Amino acid sequence: MAFVKAVREKVNAKVIFVSPSGGGKTMSMLEMAVGLAKKSGSRIAFIGTEGDRDKLYAEKKSPHGDYIYDYDLLQLTDYSPESYIAAIDEAIDAGYKVIVIDGLAHEWKYINDLHDKMPGNSFTNWGKLKPRHHKLNEKLLEAPAHILCSARGKDDWVLEEKNGKQVPKKVGLGSQTDKDITYEVMLSIQIDQDTHVAHADKDNTGLWGMDR
Repeated sequence: MAFVKAVREKVNAKVIFVSPSGGGKTMSMLEMAVGLAKKSGSRIAFIGTEGDRDKLYAEKKSPHGDYIYDYDLLQLTDYSPESYIAAIDEAIDAGYKVIVIDGLAHEWKYINDLHDKMPGNSFTNWGKLKPRHHKLNEKLLEAPAHILCSARGKDDWVLEEKNGKQVPKKVGLGSQTDKDITYEVMLSIQIDQDTHVAHADKDNTGLWGMDR
């Protein structure tokens, strides 16, 4: 064991995108993934959980440049942490350097649904399930690839004044996944549903200096 001089060097991005439904999580991930793929010389591995919706962006032209969203798709039907881990391992073994996971909310719901069905003490049961979930978080952080994840926002409705009238607006209150995920990733991006404007509520990269 010894101390060595720390050197800033290239690292793999670990990013989460959060918004209410329709905010633009998938398109935002693909926009970032395209740039990362060009720099790393890799194709994009897309781990999907949304059925046919996983294919809606395939070969679609970006509104922000002269390129299309070109990715290789693996669709999950089992949302256990182990299934996500196996999909990530498959992408790594196949040589992908950029992985998109759309999205993490299914795994967190899987864990919570499993917990609700377990007999006995709730605290003890969480002690059995959380290690499985934490292994997925560890895989996300340690995998030798850029990993971009999405999480559905916890939607709620508020009244907002517009043109002198109170109108309802859907807002996101956190994400439908483990609240600790924000502490784990290096960049957490929140996207407004109406404006699609994104801001970072956490940024270890130092590259996200303003709302975009």
